[in-house]
Amino acid sequence: MPTRNGSAVWEGTLREGKGKVKLGSGAFEGAYSFTSRFEDGAGTNPEELIGAAHAGCFSMALSAGLSKAGISPKRIETNGEGSSGTSRRRLCDYVDRARHNGRCSRYR
Repeated sequence: MPTRNGSAVWEGTLREGKGKVKLGSGAFEGAYSFTSRFEDGAGTNPEELIGAAHAGCFSMALSAGLSKAGISPKRIETNGEGSSGTSRRRLCDYVDRARHNGRCSRYR
């Protein structure tokens, strides 16, 4: 199975910065920011891309399973969800360590 890749570039500080994520195939490139990741700002985020990846994998696996059972699916639509909750906690833990046990309760 081939190795797939993606890339991300971030410019600036965590809150005021901005970034772009790009699929290695070139099929998608999108902007992301603190607000698109941790709030309801415009743009994409890693969790959204992971949700889409999981939905794609599940749809293909379900199609394979149905086909193996003799059912020929015409269309499978799957929605995936991702949450930055775990990422927020990890970011907070990192910031706490960087501040030598300072508080970072805003993200918890």
